[in-house]
Amino acid sequence: MKTILIIMLLLLPALAFAEDVTFKFGGFIPSANSDIWEVNVDETTFSVSNMAGGYVAGEIDLFLGRHFNFACEVGYYQKDVLVEDIDFEYPDGWPIEHVVYLRTVPLQASFKFLPLGRNRKIIPYVGGGLGFYFWDYQEYGDFVIYRYDDPEIITGYYQSTGVDLGYHGMFGLMIPIGWHYSVNAEIKYVRVDGNLGNDFDPTFEPIDLSGIYATAGISFWF
Repeated sequence: MKTILIIMLLLLPALAFAEDVTFKFGGFIPSANSDIWEVNVDETTFSVSNMAGGYVAGEIDLFLGRHFNFACEVGYYQKDVLVEDIDFEYPDGWPIEHVVYLRTVPLQASFKFLPLGRNRKIIPYVGGGLGFYFWDYQEYGDFVIYRYDDPEIITGYYQSTGVDLGYHGMFGLMIPIGWHYSVNAEIKYVRVDGNLGNDFDPTFEPIDLSGIYATAGISFWF
């Protein structure tokens, strides 16, 4: 929450120049294509699809002529999943469980190209840009260690946080309603990795935080 408040304060001056303010609601579907995700898939009931979750965002746009926009967006995603070990259980048959948790707060800058201009009944656009991704990954609960030699059950809490640079591409549609509003739909693919901290095995590769953001929203034009 502290991170979000700081970002919002930094973006407040930009509102003075905004010609379009958009509120977006939708979902995030992670790629989860790195070994820390694969370990959970192999050893527990975890599935990558479990991490699909809701996403909300706010965006401000500056019009650069008829065919271009410059946009800044801040968003929020959070998901936690309770998983069970698939190979081991407690002597009384109780499952060995832990939680997998991910939170990301993207701060993105984008250029959009509107090939037909913005004076249309339906306004398509494509674009891309860069962003800083504030993230928090956690696993906490009960775990099996030395699972292939002398299995042992432990209780632990493991966390890694970071801020990493990523890039994205997107396409979308705006449908104007009168002169001052539009409804929007957008698909955005983000590519970003983050280095895991000391709580995790140092042999792990960077965690894959990439994925697809699918949103719908409403814009207010000034």
